[in-house]
Amino acid sequence: MKNQLVSFVATDAHNMTTRRPEVRKAVVGSIVGVLLYAGIIITRYLLDDTIRSPEDIEKHIAIPTIGTIPIQNGLNGSESERNREKRTSTHKLQNPGSNS
Repeated sequence: MKNQLVSFVATDAHNMTTRRPEVRKAVVGSIVGVLLYAGIIITRYLLDDTIRSPEDIEKHIAIPTIGTIPIQNGLNGSESERNREKRTSTHKLQNPGSNS
């Protein structure tokens, strides 16, 4: 009975030492993955040359802006088209003799 207990303790200690490299590899892999992902995000941000404001136009092209076109937030193409149809149908009902 004493031999079996010693054998079990020795086997368990051996398993604990072999699991440590697996945990270490997982932790190192996670850290490398997070750093790589952060690098990709920073690179995409630095290489983004999208014009988002009139100041961006003046900075990149070096000419002043004459005017801007406002964007209607929250309306996609189909909603905008429905609203246009409502406006024109209401206009035709109010002015039945007009051709527009």
